[in-house]
Amino acid sequence: MSVRNESNKKYGTVKRFLDAGYGFLICEDIERDVFFHSANWRSADTPVVGQKVTFELAPGKLEGQGEQAINVHPIKEERVEPWGVESLSGKAGVQ
Repeated sequence: MSVRNESNKKYGTVKRFLDAGYGFLICEDIERDVFFHSANWRSADTPVVGQKVTFELAPGKLEGQGEQAINVHPIKEERVEPWGVESLSGKAGVQ
């Protein structure tokens, strides 16, 4: 059983995603763009430029490559629906 190291968790944004199945992330903590492959994308949805993500860093697969992003998860942004008059009328204490 493996234990996840949360200290390796990074936050970033999809900068670019190519039809070839790979892309790049930007992260405030890292000076260069971070490569990721679609095999490390943890969602059924396609990555979208500007999308916020969490990821971990791992060594590149080839010698001389920098670190790459693995376990890339999109951050689901919750929609906040504005309250309409009809939704307030059913609440206790609201007149």
